[in-house]
Amino acid sequence: MGSITPLITIACLVGLTSFGAAKLSDNEVAEGVIKHTHYHTGDVEHAHKHDGEAHHEHHHKGSAEHAHHHGGEFGHGHHHGGEFGHGHQHHGSADHKHHHGGEFGHGHKHHGSAEHKHHHGGEFGHGHHHGGKFGHGHQHHGSADHKHQHHGSAAHKHHHGGEFGHGHEHHGSAEHKHHHGGDFGHGHQHGGEFGHGHQHHGSADHKHHHGGEFGHGHHHGGKFGHGHEHHGSAAHKHHHGGEFGHGHEHHGSAAHKHHHGGEFGHGHHHGGKFGHGHQHHGSADHKHQHHGSAAHKHSHGGEFGHGHEHHGSAEHAHHHGGEFGHGHHHGGKFGHGHQHHGSADHKHHHGGKFGHGHKHGGSAEHAHQHHGKAAHGHHHAGHSKHHHKHTV
Repeated sequence: MGSITPLITIACLVGLTSFGAAKLSDNEVAEGVIKHTHYHTGDVEHAHKHDGEAHHEHHHKGSAEHAHHHGGEFGHGHHHGGEFGHGHQHHGSADHKHHHGGEFGHGHKHHGSAEHKHHHGGEFGHGHHHGGKFGHGHQHHGSADHKHQHHGSAAHKHHHGGEFGHGHEHHGSAEHKHHHGGDFGHGHQHGGEFGHGHQHHGSADHKHHHGGEFGHGHHHGGKFGHGHEHHGSAAHKHHHGGEFGHGHEHHGSAAHKHHHGGEFGHGHHHGGKFGHGHQHHGSADHKHQHHGSAAHKHSHGGEFGHGHEHHGSAEHAHHHGGEFGHGHHHGGKFGHGHQHHGSADHKHHHGGKFGHGHKHGGSAEHAHQHHGKAAHGHHHAGHSKHHHKHTV
C-alpha cells in the first residue's frame, strides 16, 4: 500500500481540483475502505454523475495495477439517462492498460487470463446503433478460418427491419480475420429487440489495429444486452491509428484482432431491444484489419446491459496516439459493467488534453474495487477533467 498512497494522493488532488469537493455516500464500508474513485484492497465508492439510478462499479479482485496516464486531448465519458449498473470488474490475473495520445474514452471487463489492449493513433468515434428485434448468427464449430479481405471500396451493411438474433460464435479453433485495403462501410442496422454480445471462451488474443480516423462509441436507446466478456486466457488488444470504434467478448482461446489502416465506417445500428453476440468458444484467431476509410458504430435506444468482462489472467491495455472520442451514451435502463477479478494491471496512458468523466444525473453508485495488490494512478500531462470523488 505504501507505493499506492502517492498515486492515490495525486489522483485525489486532481479529482478535487477539477470537480471540487466530491461527496460520497457512507453506505459502502469494507475491508481497507479506500473511498477513492477506484477500490483498492477494499471497498471504495466512486460516484459519477448520473441522470437516473445507476450502479457503476469497477471491481478488481486480486493483484492489480490500475494506472491512468494521460498526455493528449481526449474525452472519456460515460453518459447515462436512466437506471443502470456500471461496473468494471476483473476476475483473475489481468493487465489492464489504457494508453492514449489524443481524445478518447473507454472501458471493459475481463474474466480469466486476457490481454486487452487498445492502441489508438488518430481521431475516432465508436458507435453501436440498433433498431428492432432480430436474430443474426454467425456460428463456427470446430477449426475454422474466417477471413474478410477488402482491398478497394466496399460497402458491407446488414439492414434488418424485424426481429432477429445477431451472433458471431466460434466453437473450437477458429481464425477470424477481416482485412480491408480501401474505403468501405461496414454497418449492421437493426430495428427491433436484440441481444448484442461479443464473447470469447478460453485463451484469446483480441487486438484492434487502426491506422486512420475512426469513431468508437456505444450509444444505446432501447433495452438490450451488450456484453464484452473474456473467459480464460485472452489477449485483447485494440490498436488504432485514426478514427474507429469497437467492442467484443472472448470466451476460451481466441485471437481477436482488428487492424485498421485508414478511415472506415463499421456500424451496428439498432433501435430496440436486441441481443448482439460475438462469441468464441475454444481457440480462435479473430482479426479485423482495415486499411481504408471505415465507420464502425453501435447505437442503441432503450434499456440494455453493457458489460466488458474478462475472467482469469488478463492484460487490458489501451494505447492511443491521436485524438478520438470514446463515449458510452445511454438513454434507458441498462447494466454497464467493467469487471476485473484476480491479478490485474489496469493502466491508462494519455498524451494530451482530455476529459475523463463518468457523468450521471440521478442516484448512482460508482465503485472501483480492487481486492489484492493494486496500484491505481492517474497521470495527466495536458488539460483534463477527471471526475473521481475521493474520501479516505
